[in-house]
Amino acid sequence: MRFEDKIHQGVHWLIDNGQIETAEWMLDKLLADYPNHSQAHHEKAVFAHRNGDITTAGAHFFRAAELDQGNADYLKSLGDFYFVSQENAEKALEQYHKVLALVPREISTLLTAGHLCVVLQRFDEARECYRSVLEIEPGQPDATQFLDQMAAKSSQEEAQHHPNSFAPGVEAPALAGIQGLAPPLNPVGGHPTEEIDPDDAQAHNDLGIKCYDRGDVEAALHHYETAVRLMPENIVFLKNLGDLLWNEKNDAGGALKIFVEVLKRDPQDMETLLSCGQICMAIGKVEDSRDFIELALTIEPWNQDARMLLEQLDSNDRIAAPGLSGDELYMQAQSKANNGDSHGAIDDLNLLVSTSTDYPVAYNDLGVLYYETGDKERALASYEKAYEMAPEQPNIIKNLADFYLIEQERVEEAMKLYVKVLEKTPEDIECLMATALVCTIMGKNVDAIDFYRKVIAIEPWNHEARQAIERLQKGPASSRVNVGNQQAIG
Repeated sequence: MRFEDKIHQGVHWLIDNGQIETAEWMLDKLLADYPNHSQAHHEKAVFAHRNGDITTAGAHFFRAAELDQGNADYLKSLGDFYFVSQENAEKALEQYHKVLALVPREISTLLTAGHLCVVLQRFDEARECYRSVLEIEPGQPDATQFLDQMAAKSSQEEAQHHPNSFAPGVEAPALAGIQGLAPPLNPVGGHPTEEIDPDDAQAHNDLGIKCYDRGDVEAALHHYETAVRLMPENIVFLKNLGDLLWNEKNDAGGALKIFVEVLKRDPQDMETLLSCGQICMAIGKVEDSRDFIELALTIEPWNQDARMLLEQLDSNDRIAAPGLSGDELYMQAQSKANNGDSHGAIDDLNLLVSTSTDYPVAYNDLGVLYYETGDKERALASYEKAYEMAPEQPNIIKNLADFYLIEQERVEEAMKLYVKVLEKTPEDIECLMATALVCTIMGKNVDAIDFYRKVIAIEPWNHEARQAIERLQKGPASSRVNVGNQQAIG
């Protein structure tokens, strides 16, 4: 590995460990010594854009694309920058054409180029982009939708009579992969009366918009729901219904269900990701909100709306629950966990550890809850933090050891932790069983049998230990023994 790449690897390590300021300093140092390192220029641009330094961001986005003209990601980032920060659709489209020259079958780029052509009133080019999408993915909903609208409601001649507007019936779509600088696609017009074909999903959506504009929310809801029922794969119809459910009916559950359907079809829909983040924040699902917002930032690191929402979450986390001490907040978290509200318990525990510097049991319980909800990365981080704070607490040690053994197969490290527990509590059945299992994995069958016999000496009725001894005496272990359940402390 080249020396400059080793430095760059160090920058990533710092970022991954939350040392952002040091990472930025090292990145500047790298660029001072190696001014032609394209990836460093791109990351410097992202940092600058995130910090609001648009001039610096633009210079480094341009330099990264200039140095590595075969990198589609750098070209796409520059195109995003031109449109989002400079509102220059022409330059943005030029960059997307370069991207398509490298990856001509990338659907998201073709869609974005098509949307930009609509913004620029270049409807023939837009049609070509959408048709290319359909050649790659027949029936792709966005391309189908836009082509149908343009065919039914616009023509090149009409567009010439409206030089400052979009073609009749076609509003500016939100750009795929770009923070929307144009209004979302909500087609209107085209139906002179409200007597419509009851099976025409587009007509119901359009009439829903008309009803909403004149303040008839219930009628709008009816038509949006009908449009979605008739054409459930249409993202625009889903988003219109979700927006109404949340903004007008305060139906968080219904809106989230709709928006999740949108994300199944387009996992990178920024508008929907942020809507989900806002709804989860409003109803107290802090961790879910953070997940949606952080996912949005992985797609568009420069997105200021997402950055502001994340800062709001962080600010809320620093404010302790009114009237609750640390112990009371911990008890509240336990009550929520016992009642099946894992996410609520996680939120309370995160609030507790953000306001208390000495609460290892909270980190341990966070590890258990994250593990139960499938977030193994955060589970491990929580277990290790708890062990760092309380390296002599048996439950904390066992939970970390179990994770090392079961999830990461770090057998020797798990063994050391189990032995540490047994030195203090030699009759801990779960730890004896786990240690016997580790010995079996390591091929130390005699030692494994000794540990199982210790279990039987304490619990003569323990059939699992007796069966394990029989298997080991017959030959190599034929199956694994379950390690004890991970434990909260309370």
